[in-house]
Amino acid sequence: DPRRDPQHRTMCRWSHACLAVVALPVLLLGCPGHAWSRAVTRAPARRLGVVQARDEAVSSRRSFLATSAAVAVPLAAVAGDAPTLQTVKDLGGKAKALRRLVRNTQGKARQEVIQATEDVLVPLQAAMAEVAPKLGLDGDLKQQAETQPLLLKGHLMELKEAVDNDQFSEYTSKRTKDSYPGGKVERELEEVEETIDEFLRLAKLSDFRGV
Repeated sequence: DPRRDPQHRTMCRWSHACLAVVALPVLLLGCPGHAWSRAVTRAPARRLGVVQARDEAVSSRRSFLATSAAVAVPLAAVAGDAPTLQTVKDLGGKAKALRRLVRNTQGKARQEVIQATEDVLVPLQAAMAEVAPKLGLDGDLKQQAETQPLLLKGHLMELKEAVDNDQFSEYTSKRTKDSYPGGKVERELEEVEETIDEFLRLAKLSDFRGV
């Protein structure tokens, strides 16, 4: 009987082993419920998510740098002149770009925030304080306009505290329940942004064009 032959049994075992080696990858790839198969199909999605997040961060950084470069020329051209409403608008645009950068890069933008505070936010507050009385507003509107630079000064103090404490981790406001991927630093920059918008809203109510 050939099945009793030791050489025949050895050959059978070898054939079965070869068949298992060939069939196993096919079974793993062909079975959607298998953990390894799921890992294979999910890996590209995870990589895509990482690439998208990285692209958003790079895009935000480029946007911030482009905005800074665009504003630097007119500001440099009027160096030494009194700030105008256009100065506030230009610096306000850079402040908003800074918030977008922080939102998409979190703690990686720490140095940009420190530099922009000195180059953008502090000059912005000073420009608002000088322009506000020249808007030609009266009564309550005039008081509101002159209050905005004071509010901004307070926000800058809170921003510095948040940056000094590295508060770039995701943060949810207890009052509004809004979530901030850039942490309390982003929240303070939002306050800065809202103050700028309110100042410019009040400026539109003025008929005075000399600022």
